[in-house]
Amino acid sequence: MLLLIDAKIKLPLWSDSTKRDILNTMQRVKVAIEQNLGYKVVYEFSDAKVERQAAEFIRENRFGDIVTTRVRKP
Repeated sequence: MLLLIDAKIKLPLWSDSTKRDILNTMQRVKVAIEQNLGYKVVYEFSDAKVERQAAEFIRENRFGDIVTTRVRKP
């Protein structure tokens, strides 16, 4: 398994249009992962609060099996 890590400050969840952009990106990631078995994607955040918000959004939109989240280690 190859782990692809994308470090982020936070997901832009403040408007419907930015949420739509995130979902479009995750749909593209889903297609890429389906075409490249053995890869996993992790969004890494600097603090637990932001990570929880992102994880909740990802799960609510049914991408939890495609993108996981974690807090970046110092």
